[in-house]
Amino acid sequence: LLDAAAAGMIAVTDPYSEYLSESDVDGFEIMTTGRYGGVGSLIRKRGDYVIFAQPYQGSPSDVAGVKIGDKILAIDGVDMKGAATEDISSRLKGERQTDVVVVVERNIDSRIDTLTLRRERISIPSVDYSGLLRDGIGYISHSDFIEGSYDEMRRAVEPLVATGQLRGLVLDYRSNGGG
Repeated sequence: LLDAAAAGMIAVTDPYSEYLSESDVDGFEIMTTGRYGGVGSLIRKRGDYVIFAQPYQGSPSDVAGVKIGDKILAIDGVDMKGAATEDISSRLKGERQTDVVVVVERNIDSRIDTLTLRRERISIPSVDYSGLLRDGIGYISHSDFIEGSYDEMRRAVEPLVATGQLRGLVLDYRSNGGG
């Protein structure tokens, strides 16, 4: 009833206003700030399971020793065979300073390990990479426009300029949805 009332109120305002329920706020915060409470890794579906695709450097998953390709077998005692990435993502996210127990099958040697990961505030960088290519041409991969993107871009450009070699700059916006 409350959701319907809020939607009705928004409908009579302007076309740019939108109602976000409490459950939608977490997704909105991630989308606009690039921050969330979780273990800090990209995940992907592979066969019947979801794998850790890229643990962020210094994140709880990285610190716990998660490696690219490690298969997620269970989370907090629940079998994850056949689970969707969205379900696993929501189970890995949560309040900061809380633990999540993840059973993984190692990609390298198929060993089964049980890891306790402490959720932390995760900040997804909007600048994935920056560096000099060759002949004074710099390269910056900018994956998203979120809170702090300006500062990240500045921190990426300044060292390239400081080399004294920069003659041009490639800004890579592939896979950048804008914002």
